[in-house]
Amino acid sequence: TSLATLVVTVPLAVYMWQRQARRRIARPTSPGWTLYLTVINAVFVTSLVISAFQVLEWLLGEASAPTFTDVIVFAGIVVAHELAARATPPRSDAADFPRVVGSAAGLVPLVIGLGGLLYWVLDRLYSTFAPAAGGLQASPSLALVLVGVPVWAYYWLRPWPDEPGAPRNAWTFLTAVVGLSAAIGSVVAIVISTLLFMFTASDPAGAHFNALPVELTVLVMGI
Repeated sequence: TSLATLVVTVPLAVYMWQRQARRRIARPTSPGWTLYLTVINAVFVTSLVISAFQVLEWLLGEASAPTFTDVIVFAGIVVAHELAARATPPRSDAADFPRVVGSAAGLVPLVIGLGGLLYWVLDRLYSTFAPAAGGLQASPSLALVLVGVPVWAYYWLRPWPDEPGAPRNAWTFLTAVVGLSAAIGSVVAIVISTLLFMFTASDPAGAHFNALPVELTVLVMGI
């Protein structure tokens, strides 16, 4: 079945790729190339991140052996399109969009992983005086960080060819709003929990503030 699929799809893919290459050279400002790269990054960079995370999680001893061919296939697709994007960069008004989407595919696991590691540290500290806390594993969070850092850095930290466009400005604004909202929400939760403990709670401090590691994690990651 796999061989038959390759026999049918490879010639069609090659034909469509060559046709698209001619069109993007003839129409360098067409939004079609930008849209295509955006979809590719949304689907295959995300798939590459997921499959690489599964491999790293297995290497860290926290999961069963994954399908290694997924990483090879997804990496090949991403690299091929990245080379094509470097040869003929998108030049539409939304030319930032593919890189913004690629950076988002790396930023999300990076933030989740850093948050998980910070929570693991705070939870272990909290467990020294609250026995009900603790028991978490840091390996999955570490795997997320190891996957997210290179992807995010490659798409976001490389020099940008032009001034920020609408997609980059919108993504920067969105991340700032989400981070600030999370930080404010965690501060409000800590204040409410503290007031409840001062005026109404009868349980021990360790039990009452058992959500403090989560709240501090969200606060730090939001900032």
